[in-house]
Amino acid sequence: MEPNVLGDTFRHLLDAAGQDEVVYLDPRDLHALVGDFDAILTTEELPPGVRSPLVIRLPNTQGDAGEGVVIDLTGTVPIAVEGIDEIIDLLDERCVATERRATRLGRDEPPALTDDQSW
Repeated sequence: MEPNVLGDTFRHLLDAAGQDEVVYLDPRDLHALVGDFDAILTTEELPPGVRSPLVIRLPNTQGDAGEGVVIDLTGTVPIAVEGIDEIIDLLDERCVATERRATRLGRDEPPALTDDQSW
C-alpha cells in the first residue's frame, strides 16, 4: 500500500485491534503474493494469484481523503474516503470480526440520541 505511511498506519491499527491477521507487503513484492484473503486494503492493482470477497482500494495520494472503491461479489462501488475511521467502520460492516475493530480501538461513538431519549 502506498504511500508507506498509510500502509503502516493501517497495519498498526489492525494489529492493535487484534481481530485480524495482517499481511503487509512492500509494493515491490506484490508479484510474489498468492492466496485467498478475507479482506484486502490496497492502493495498487492486485496480482492475478490474489483473491478476496472484499477489496477496498484506497486513493493513492499523500492526504487522507479521496475517492476509493469497494470491490465485492456484487460488483464495484465508488466510495468517498474521508479518513481512517471510515475505513475501519467499512471493515467492521463488511468483514465482521468477533468484536468491532472500532470498539477495540476506542473509536466507537455512542449512538445519537433522539429528542425523547437521555443517558
